[in-house]
Amino acid sequence: MYAFIDTTQPASQTHLPPEAFSYNGIWPDEQIPGFRTLSVSGREILAKEISENKRDGFDGSEFKNRVIPPRSLLVKYRLSAESPETFRESYNHLNSILSPDEVRVIFADEADKYFVGTARNHTDPEPGCLSVTGEIEIVCHDPYKYALIEKPVSISVSAARKSPITIHNDGNAEAFLRFELSGSKPNGYIGISSAYGGMEFGSIEAVGSVHVDDAQEWLLESSDVIKDWPSTAGETQHSLKRIRAAATTGDQKMQDWLALGPANFHASGDWCRRTVEVQVPRDSTQQTQDPRAGGASSFYVSLFHWFETAHAAQCGEQKIMFMNVNVNGTTEKEIACLTIHKNSVSNGAEYLVWINGKLVRSFSFVCDSRNPFAQGFYGNNDFHKDGERFRYFFNGNYYGHTEPALKDTVCNRIRFSFAHFPDREAVTRNYLGRFRFRKDHISGSSARPVAFPQQSRIMIDGKAGKIYLDDQYRPDLEVIGSQYFKIPPGENEIRITPSTWFDGALSVTIYVQERWL
Repeated sequence: MYAFIDTTQPASQTHLPPEAFSYNGIWPDEQIPGFRTLSVSGREILAKEISENKRDGFDGSEFKNRVIPPRSLLVKYRLSAESPETFRESYNHLNSILSPDEVRVIFADEADKYFVGTARNHTDPEPGCLSVTGEIEIVCHDPYKYALIEKPVSISVSAARKSPITIHNDGNAEAFLRFELSGSKPNGYIGISSAYGGMEFGSIEAVGSVHVDDAQEWLLESSDVIKDWPSTAGETQHSLKRIRAAATTGDQKMQDWLALGPANFHASGDWCRRTVEVQVPRDSTQQTQDPRAGGASSFYVSLFHWFETAHAAQCGEQKIMFMNVNVNGTTEKEIACLTIHKNSVSNGAEYLVWINGKLVRSFSFVCDSRNPFAQGFYGNNDFHKDGERFRYFFNGNYYGHTEPALKDTVCNRIRFSFAHFPDREAVTRNYLGRFRFRKDHISGSSARPVAFPQQSRIMIDGKAGKIYLDDQYRPDLEVIGSQYFKIPPGENEIRITPSTWFDGALSVTIYVQERWL
C-alpha cells in the first residue's frame, strides 16, 4: 500500500509521490510549483485481443492468434496556484513538458524501467478555480516497459571455441539483443545463432575456406595516411597537420585527425589548398616487388569526417580524390572525387560526388552542429566502386551510379585535399578521422574474404535489425535470410562463430534489453 497523500498540502520538492512520473526526463512534480501526481492507472495487466474461427456444429471456437493492444496510461494530478497568473504559467509549463512525442515515461515507484509514450488527451480544468484536479492520458503504442539499463554479458570468442554462451532474461517477455564486437585480427565472417533464429554477416565462403575466388583485403588504414604528418603546422601558411581531438557528443574519446593548420589571411582570389597523396599498395597475392603494381578496379572506402563551422561566415573545403596515374606519372585520370564544400556566408554547404569528371550528385545542408558531418560524431561516410557500378552515401541514404567507361580503371593513388578561401575565416573543424581502403575481387592461394578489419568496431542492433561497422550502417554485410531473433524469459544459449581461419580473439559484449508487460 502507498502512503496517504494529503491533497490539501503542496507537493514537496525533495520527496516525489510514489507514482510521480517523468516525461522525456522531466518530473512535473519537481519542475512545476503546486503540481502533485495523485494516482496512475493502466500499468497493470492488459487485455488481449484474440482472433478465432467459429466452427459450425462444434463447441467453442478455434484459436488463431492474439495481439496485445496499445497501452493507455492515465495520470491523475492536482495543480494549485496562488494567483491566476501563476496558474496560467504552470499550465504553460506543463504543456511544454508534454509536447514531445514518443518519449520515455518513468514512474518513481519503478524507476529502473520505462515506457515509450505520447501525451494524447488532457482534461480541461474547472473554470474560475486556482486548485484543480485533472487527468493526462499517455498512449503507449508499444505496450511493453523496458529496463532502463541494458544488461551486459562480456566474453572472448575464438575460432576454436565450441561452447555456447549462456544468457539470462529476467523479464517476463522476449528480450532484444545488441552485440558489440571487435577482433584482434582480420575476420571474414560472424555467425550468431540460437534456438530462435540465426544471423550471418560477412562472407559465408569465409566460414571455412582459405582459398577463394572472390576475396577482399584491406590495404590502407588511417595510420597509413597520417602517421608521418607533423603534430604542428610549422611556419608554412595553411599547412596540413595531425591533431588530437575528442568528439563533442557521443563517444568522446581522443583520436587523431588530419586537419588544415591555422593560416595568415590575405586578400586573394584563389583557394589556399594543401594536398597529400597516398599510393595504394599491392595485395597479398601479388608477388611482384614493383610498388607501382598496386591498386584496385573494385574497392570500398570507409571514412569519417568532421566539418563544422563556429559561425556562418567561415568557408572551407575537403576533398578525397581517387586517381589513376600511369607508371611514369605523366598522365592521370580522376576516377571519383568526394567533396565537402562551403563558400557561403549563410552557413549553407554542399556535399558533391564527382565520377569520371562529372558532377553526379549535389547535396545541400546547413553547416551547423547538427549537420551530417558535425560534432565528431555524425560524420560516417563510405564509397564503393564495383567495376562500373558506384555507390555513395549521404545522411543515412545510399545512392547509385553506373559508369561503363571506368569498369576496369584501377585506382592506384588517393589524394586528400584541404582548403579555405584566404580572405575569409577558415572552417573551425575541417578534419578527416577514419580512412580505410579495401580491395575487392581478389583471387589466389592466399586470398581471404576479410569483411571485418582488425580492431574494427561491429555493432549488431537486434531491435532495429541493422549492422554497423565503425558506426556506419552496412546492410551489404548482412547475409540474406538472417533473422534478428529475440530470447524468451529464462536461460538461453547463444553461439558466435567467426571464420575458421580467424586466428585472433573476438571481444564480444551482448546487451540484453529486458521487457515486461
